[in-house]
Amino acid sequence: MPTPTHTATLAELLADGDPEALGGEVRHLLGLDDGPTALYAAGVTECATYAAWEAAGQPGDYPHWLGSLPQPFLHAMLALAAGAADDEARALHTIAACSAALRAVAVQIGH
Repeated sequence: MPTPTHTATLAELLADGDPEALGGEVRHLLGLDDGPTALYAAGVTECATYAAWEAAGQPGDYPHWLGSLPQPFLHAMLALAAGAADDEARALHTIAACSAALRAVAVQIGH
């Protein structure tokens, strides 16, 4: 009986640092054609998650920290980065709105 193969999660792909593998997953997740948008989104998201890990004080190792983030959140990061490839100003506006919304959720949780 064949052993099931492991499908890498977004966190694993981001931690691995293989832009081609991550770009392929981005194309699949976002329904993109071959082209620079998926690689752009992969690169932006990889840099952003690493910077966020550093800003958080490098809690634990990077792959473990990435694995603790919800997959839908990582997917949203990829989608926002892909959107920036088409319309940077709109993407930055959306990111600012999302940031404000996440801060508001944190405030509500803290009450």
